[in-house]
Amino acid sequence: MAETLDLTRSVHDLAQEHPGFVEVMAGLGFTDITKPAALNTVGRVMTVPRGCSIKGVSLEDAVAAFEAAGFSVTGAVPEGAPAGEKDAGAAGAAPTPATSAAPAPATGEVEGDVVTSPMVGVFYAAPAENAEPFVKVGDHVKRGQTLCIVEAMKLMNEIMAETDGEIVAVCAENGQVVDYGCPL
Repeated sequence: MAETLDLTRSVHDLAQEHPGFVEVMAGLGFTDITKPAALNTVGRVMTVPRGCSIKGVSLEDAVAAFEAAGFSVTGAVPEGAPAGEKDAGAAGAAPTPATSAAPAPATGEVEGDVVTSPMVGVFYAAPAENAEPFVKVGDHVKRGQTLCIVEAMKLMNEIMAETDGEIVAVCAENGQVVDYGCPL
């Protein structure tokens, strides 16, 4: 009987439970999955559909690769799809790219500077609950510009850009607990 991969679960959990999963992901171009640091940080909050959306890999191709490796796949809903959409693997629906800021790939290689959390805390993308986020994917930022807030022990710590650049991905979700060194 085939092992079942629930793609709504984190990449980290799937890698721990299904050793063959790592080989398939690496074969799809997610080479960082073989690096414990990436798997144990971003991998804990990353799902396969989200990673595919960010890296530009077709979710259908990923599902086909898992099935070719002998896995049964559930939860293959493209990142940004409406709630209740059927599994892409079962329905054959084409993945739709995410239109909002999405976490960085857990297993893909990221070029440029990666901003990491200097502490364990809660990530906030905006200064207030109903406010616009400090930055969005595609924004150009200047050195010293506030990117987000990490709350630790009731202190709001502004995380600033260390260099000028462009936001290519947002790795954490608003209100999510982040670990020290976790890409933001």
